[in-house]
Amino acid sequence: MITMSEAKTHLRMDGDDLDTEIQIAIDAAVSYAESFCKQSFTGANAVTSPPSVKAAALLMVGDYIEGREIPSQASKSLMWPHRMQGF
Repeated sequence: MITMSEAKTHLRMDGDDLDTEIQIAIDAAVSYAESFCKQSFTGANAVTSPPSVKAAALLMVGDYIEGREIPSQASKSLMWPHRMQGF
């Protein structure tokens, strides 16, 4: 859903000093997006992530790297229309 290159471009980062932290942030953001939307955007049963969900995940990567504890309201708002309703 998000590559290291995409995340680094979004974060405006060069070099590889923070690659481990960035990958952890990517994994956490994708996991949160999948949980929030109740859809799989990675793996064998993945659906294509809408651009707004990808944008939300990139915002979350930035939030995690900057040390914020929870996803922003902006990222939740971008994902809300793609949330699958449960029974």
